[in-house]
Amino acid sequence: KTFKDLGNQRDMVVAQDQLAYLYRLRSNYEQAEQLYSESLMTAIHLGDRQLIATIQGQLADLYLLRGDYEKAERLYHASLKIVEELGDQRDVAVAQSNLARLLQLRRDYKQAERLYRASLKTAEKLGDRRGTAVKQSQLAYLYRLRGDYEQAEQLFRASLKTAEELGDRREVAVTQGQLAYLYHLRGDYEKAEQLFRASLKSNEELGDRREVAVTQHNFAMMRATQGRIEEALALLTLSRDTFHELGLEKDVAKDEEMIRKVRERLAAGSLKFEF
Repeated sequence: KTFKDLGNQRDMVVAQDQLAYLYRLRSNYEQAEQLYSESLMTAIHLGDRQLIATIQGQLADLYLLRGDYEKAERLYHASLKIVEELGDQRDVAVAQSNLARLLQLRRDYKQAERLYRASLKTAEKLGDRRGTAVKQSQLAYLYRLRGDYEQAEQLFRASLKTAEELGDRREVAVTQGQLAYLYHLRGDYEKAEQLFRASLKSNEELGDRREVAVTQHNFAMMRATQGRIEEALALLTLSRDTFHELGLEKDVAKDEEMIRKVRERLAAGSLKFEF
C-alpha cells in the first residue's frame, strides 16, 4: 500500500510478489494467483524483463501445484527464454529446475534429468548452497521414481545436511518427507517413521498445509504396506480433507481412489499392500 501511494511501481510489484508467495506457502492459492497476475501485468507495463521472468516462474509454480500443467509449461518456457537472453546463470538454473519438475510429472525422465543436472552444475559453480541443496533433492526424487534408490539416498542425505546447516526449516521438512518415503520403499520402516513424524511436525509449525497433506498421504502408504489399515485410512482421510479445503481436486481424487482400494482389500481380508 505504501509503495502504491508513493507511485513506485517496481517496488510495489516486488512487494505484491512477496505477498503472493506468502499466500502460496499458506495454501491460499486464489489470492496468490490474483496477486501474481496483477504483478505480472505491471511488470510487463514497466518493461522489466527480469521481473517478468521471475513472476512468470512463480505463477507457473502455482499452476503446477494446482495441476494446470499447460499453463505452467507455457510460463516456464517463457521465463527460461527471458533469463537465457539476459544471461543470469542463477536465474537460468532456477528456470531449468522448474521446467524439469514439469517434465518429471509428465514422465519425460530423460529430459528432466538433463535439466536437473545442468541446473545443479550451475548452482555448485556459483557457490549457491541453498540452490544446490534444493536441486540435489529434486534430482534425488527423480532417481527414486526411476528405482535408483542408492543414488537417491545419497543425494537426499547431502541435501538434508546442507539444509540443516543453513537453518532452512522448510527445505529440511520437505527433504525429510522424501527421504522417509524412500526408506519406506526399502523396507526400513523405523527410519521412515522417524522422518515422517519430524517432517509432519515441522510442516505443521510452518503452517504449510499442502506439505502436511502430502506427508500424511505418504505416511498412509507405509501404514498400508505394514498392514496397519485403520491408521492408513485415518491418514488418507485427513490428507483428502485438507486437499479438498485447498481446492486441489486432483490430489483429492488420488486419496479417494486409495481409500477405496484399501477398503476393498480390508473387506477381502487382505491386510497388506505393496507400492
